[in-house]
Amino acid sequence: MIVKCITNPKTQSSKAARIGSLLDYIEADGHADAQKAEYIGASGNFYSDSQQGQRAEMVALAMEATHSKDPVDHWLLSWKEGEQPTQAQCNEAVEILKRHLGLRGGHLAVFALHRNTENYHLHVVLNRVHPDTFRVEDKGWCIDKAHKAIAEIIHAQGWEAEKNARYIAGRSGEVMRASSVREPHPRSKALDYENATGEKSCE
Repeated sequence: MIVKCITNPKTQSSKAARIGSLLDYIEADGHADAQKAEYIGASGNFYSDSQQGQRAEMVALAMEATHSKDPVDHWLLSWKEGEQPTQAQCNEAVEILKRHLGLRGGHLAVFALHRNTENYHLHVVLNRVHPDTFRVEDKGWCIDKAHKAIAEIIHAQGWEAEKNARYIAGRSGEVMRASSVREPHPRSKALDYENATGEKSCE
């Protein structure tokens, strides 16, 4: 499972245009004439249950952040080929991602599960403006936080981790650097012994 933060290609566009184009994209499975996404969900303190109402709320909340030009992030979570998340797992993955990014449960998010490639992938549009305080959460080093979220999602849902994963979760679910749990390699003297004798050393 991998995660990406997709940068805004149109930095001069308005907040309404940015959010509108993002939601148009994810809800139409990546193409205007394509089938709808397999699953569309929402997270946070939305008042509306309709997609149109939630879109309006996302825009209105972003407009409250007068000092932030682009308070909306676009994330992509992608599963390995052959892995297929359920709706409940998509919902859980978004909540884990929000928590690791420092966004409380009330922060608004709209997400959609796509299958227009070989891999199931989830587009997540996150509004960093808090719905009560109108404060914009600082992004910080968000990609590192997102990698920690991926490790927790993999552990919680039983997916296969990438070989070069930055973080992994231990048996009890605690997230740690992958390098801290790699198997130790034999020292050079032990390797020389193995090469000379053809037998494994004690190490």
